[in-house]
Amino acid sequence: MKLSISKAQLRAALDTVTTCVARTNTLPILDYTLLSPIQGALRISGSNVETTLSVDIPMDGIEPSPPWTAPAHKLKSIVAAAPGPDVACSIGESNITITSGSSRWRLPTLPAEQWPERQDSGGLQEVAIAAETLRRMIVATLPAAAKNDVRYYLNGIHLGASSGTLTACGTDSHRLHAAEAGGDYPDGIDLIIPRESARIIESTLPTEGDVILSYGPGRVMVSHPGCAIDTKLIEGRYPDWRRIIPRAESACRVDGKELVKAIDRAALLANEHLAIRFDFQPNQNHIRISSESANNGESSDRADAEYDGSPVVISANSAYMTAALAAVGGVVRIGVTDSEGSMLLEPEHPEDSAVRTFAVVSPVRL
Repeated sequence: MKLSISKAQLRAALDTVTTCVARTNTLPILDYTLLSPIQGALRISGSNVETTLSVDIPMDGIEPSPPWTAPAHKLKSIVAAAPGPDVACSIGESNITITSGSSRWRLPTLPAEQWPERQDSGGLQEVAIAAETLRRMIVATLPAAAKNDVRYYLNGIHLGASSGTLTACGTDSHRLHAAEAGGDYPDGIDLIIPRESARIIESTLPTEGDVILSYGPGRVMVSHPGCAIDTKLIEGRYPDWRRIIPRAESACRVDGKELVKAIDRAALLANEHLAIRFDFQPNQNHIRISSESANNGESSDRADAEYDGSPVVISANSAYMTAALAAVGGVVRIGVTDSEGSMLLEPEHPEDSAVRTFAVVSPVRL
């Protein structure tokens, strides 16, 4: 079989697909991409067993025929280096020959039958979500999701819906990031998406329009024209994260970007736990941030702010605070109770955005 494909289209497709192909795999077939001629398009797929990502390249006159494989990252490098505007592929029984301009390459193939079996999408429930809404929810919550936690159900983000509102949450039990989007979403969405799968989904979302979220027992698929991501879900029951949202007695209002800058400066001399101290004092029009370490010395800084409560000093992980401030964005309302309580970070004007994000950061001991 012979095909001629636009270099630009093939390169863009491989750039997307290889985000799902690891550099090292226990199964040789997972180093390969699957190329499947379908009606009117060439479908290119990559998989890490947990997640399969497919991109369709429109091609006039192409009809369904048996698929073949090629080493994913090597094929990507070859296409990037191809000198001509088009890439020609000639598929043999055990190899694929690629030519472009004066250049020629031959790559080995593996039997397409070794490719991880793909499930039929029949029987899945579907809901349309604005691509930008889903992107913002993933970006806001993914930084707080656990990594390799023994509580396996925390190693991803939870996507749920209740009373028409779509929610997302990520937590490692030391911090929590959550996002909400109003709408007419059906009750019953209850998905734990692995953190790496969520990262892949976010990286492939279009800049506008809707995507279709198809979900069922043990799997979820996110698709939009020309692209589909099919991933396994984490089994288990996600904790009721709403129960740990603190009821703050006092609030501090501060520009999130300015506070991040002050935290970064103060954290330069923080200890190995990145612990910094936040000093909330009424009638001072600022927050004082400080850190100290037996080996590094001490530092202090401040950020302009409004605070209406009693004096409170809280210590927290500087990296967790900067990630939470970035997730919330804009002018942030920091709710505090006492030195032993968690801080609640919310947007000062949540009505200004289609997605409301908030975060909880637990205190640490210096």
